[in-house]
Amino acid sequence: MALPQSYGAAPAGLSAAPSAEQLRYPGKQFAPPSGPGTRLRRLGSAVASFVVPCAIFAGVCGCVSLDAPSASLVVIAAAALALALVAFAAFTWRRRGGADAGWQVLLGAGAFVAWVLALSSGSVNRKALQLFYDMTSMATYVDIDPDASGVNLMDAGRILFEPGSYVDRARAVGFRSSKTYCVAPIASRRGAGAATHHDFWAAGVDCCAGTGENFTCGDVFNKRAYAGMRLLDSDRRPYYRLAVQEAEAQFGIRADRPMFFEWRYDPVSEVASVWDRVGHRVLMQVLGFSVVQFFVVAACSVAFSRPKDKEEDLQEN
Repeated sequence: MALPQSYGAAPAGLSAAPSAEQLRYPGKQFAPPSGPGTRLRRLGSAVASFVVPCAIFAGVCGCVSLDAPSASLVVIAAAALALALVAFAAFTWRRRGGADAGWQVLLGAGAFVAWVLALSSGSVNRKALQLFYDMTSMATYVDIDPDASGVNLMDAGRILFEPGSYVDRARAVGFRSSKTYCVAPIASRRGAGAATHHDFWAAGVDCCAGTGENFTCGDVFNKRAYAGMRLLDSDRRPYYRLAVQEAEAQFGIRADRPMFFEWRYDPVSEVASVWDRVGHRVLMQVLGFSVVQFFVVAACSVAFSRPKDKEEDLQEN
């Protein structure tokens, strides 16, 4: 004999027994029991929780670090997306709870953390690239006589002096303040130290004695070095000028428009290497964040799919 369709159902007027999840979060609405559609939805949430924060971190960090023209737009758009995801996560958690809301919270939190970390990391990287941008925005001159006037080279960022140029350590001077600011004229072998006019000076901090003796700034001991990279620190420049004034008085030389350089063997390659180092650092930062985010998503996936002990849930309530 066929059983009526109502056999085994809850009596009329009574609802089905609540699930453990409903008992734990009374008053909240929950999705139906897990099925293929639910599993697919949660898989999509897991993928989004990994991809979206990683994309935000890579985009913001890369644009801010490399000073891209669209950096401001990318930062604002990423911030808006992160805040929208956080708001949606809060709304979902309040309305539904459970694993689905947990994924939304993970997505929103991950996006916001990615934006904050990317902005801070990008700012640090941008400062490290300041030397590159300064030097590439200024002119590079080749085969310059160091005894000549610098009036036409005020825009120089890097200068490759004529071969044989050297730092005249015998006429180095140090100006002592809280630190020792050291300067020495860049001279030509042809002048053999007899020139009385010097606009080009090798300079550095705490690389000589207070009187200028034992001048060791830059690549001064490299016999193949005859180039300079402009020193643009405005806080140190007044002290270098005071040291030059001492040299003028002590050695009877003249410096109309003194320019200060770090004496280097190959400033062109050195500046290019700054870009390479920071680019590699950005790549490592993106990779590191992606690895950490992957493990966070994997751990949450295990936590969200772990079956709950019904008796434990009932005891808690």
